[in-house]
Amino acid sequence: MNTLGILLTAAVWQNLVLIRFAAPWPLAAIVHHPRRAAAVTAAIAAAAAAVTAVYGLVAYYLLLPAQLELVTGPAVAATMGIGYLIVRSLLPRVAARRQSTALVLLRLALYNPATFLVALASGRAAYLAQQPLLLVIVPLAAAAGIGLTLIPIAAIRQRQRAVAAGMRIDPEIQVFLALALYSLGLSQVVAFSQQLFIPLW
Repeated sequence: MNTLGILLTAAVWQNLVLIRFAAPWPLAAIVHHPRRAAAVTAAIAAAAAAVTAVYGLVAYYLLLPAQLELVTGPAVAATMGIGYLIVRSLLPRVAARRQSTALVLLRLALYNPATFLVALASGRAAYLAQQPLLLVIVPLAAAAGIGLTLIPIAAIRQRQRAVAAGMRIDPEIQVFLALALYSLGLSQVVAFSQQLFIPLW
């Protein structure tokens, strides 16, 4: 499996977020505007990369060789928790007007099934393939997949608000309509690219 194939598979064809929709919540707040969705994507990308790097090395060289798969889940959770405490302790150094935004992004990035699943799957995929480089490639590609989910949905929802301004459609319903339209388009892309599919996990 070449690096480009792994990258495309993790980002699109077998992305944990796109296919299983382990999305960060609250979705309605995140997809309010494309810029907000992009900020959340960047935060999750940083969190997924950091958590995967720390947990992945422990899993690759210690837990999985010792057949301690039962503790891999708690190990990821512990890594996320410690990471949260460390970053939270650094927030007072951030400008006061940005602290609340930084705290929201921190919680969205680490109280998030996508970050957990990406780290867990990356560690296992890297060990089975004996390719430590996957600990870098997979989380970054998966984070790109999160952006491929959130930013288009936010753009669709923004367009919906303009079109349905006088129709009194509930904001939550707008999110699901945007998600349905995006999922329909994504399914067509995935169907068209089936010949490029490379199983990752």
